[in-house]
Amino acid sequence: MIKFAKIIGYPLLFLIMFSFFIYYTFPFHIFKDKVSWEIERFLGKGYRVNIAHLEPEFLLGAMFENLVIEKLDQGKNNQLIQVKKAYISKSLFSSAIDYSIQIGRGEIDGWASINSTSLDLNLECDELSLNDVGWVKELSGFLFHGRIDGDIELDLDLNRISRSNGNIAIDLKNIEINDIITSVKKVIAKQNNPMLASVPAMLNDMNITRLVLSQKKGSYLKGKIRNGVLQLEGFRLTQGDIELELRGRVTLNRNPNRIRFSGVQGYISAGEKMENLLSFVSVLGAKKDQQGRYKIELKGSVNKLDIRIGGKRLPL
Repeated sequence: MIKFAKIIGYPLLFLIMFSFFIYYTFPFHIFKDKVSWEIERFLGKGYRVNIAHLEPEFLLGAMFENLVIEKLDQGKNNQLIQVKKAYISKSLFSSAIDYSIQIGRGEIDGWASINSTSLDLNLECDELSLNDVGWVKELSGFLFHGRIDGDIELDLDLNRISRSNGNIAIDLKNIEINDIITSVKKVIAKQNNPMLASVPAMLNDMNITRLVLSQKKGSYLKGKIRNGVLQLEGFRLTQGDIELELRGRVTLNRNPNRIRFSGVQGYISAGEKMENLLSFVSVLGAKKDQQGRYKIELKGSVNKLDIRIGGKRLPL
């Protein structure tokens, strides 16, 4: 019995001691730089990643503190996101990585598996503040505030988006746009459309500096991705300065400008605060329905989007 215990015990003791040796002597400062470089390589040119602190968590995990991603833009560093704390761990039985990420007061949990051709992602958001995610402003041009909760499941083929599938269910809580006049000016400047040049002045005359899009309940984004097509089951904004509801099909593409809307339609109406601004579409001949709403339709690709309100095309 003693001999058997030695046969089992000595190799086990060696493994334990060897694990502690690796744990305490592994050059994590080099590993931290390697992780930063890999994230920058994945994002592409024009991004910088800094990790203030990294330390091991058990044998197959790591804990990051103050991970910052910045976009380098003409000498300026625009912070896109700051992760206060993140835990990641590698599964012994698959290529998946489990993660728990703290951004501001919000949290993202789930697992992910990525290689050169595919990305599998399971993500759960809990009280994630849009103000803490600079990517939102970078992509939209608007300074959003508010929180999102919900789940995203994606199985993306990075070579052929037409093979991708997934599910999206997100609640939009207390969403609003601040400093809207400045943001609208910048967006219109990119459009280079003289017909829109008077919109910022209209907003200023009506003293509209903030646009409320949703309250705590009732607004959401829900859809299913099947073979590279997002079937939009509902995009709804309610109890704010505007009421909006859309459904339809969106064909995805690796190039965001080639994302295509087909049969996306619904209704839009405005509260008292925004009624005067929305009334400009009536000048184009747009008509309301019996419930005081305008029918809205979107079709075409992002870079050539055809938006019709009340049957009339917007001059974009």
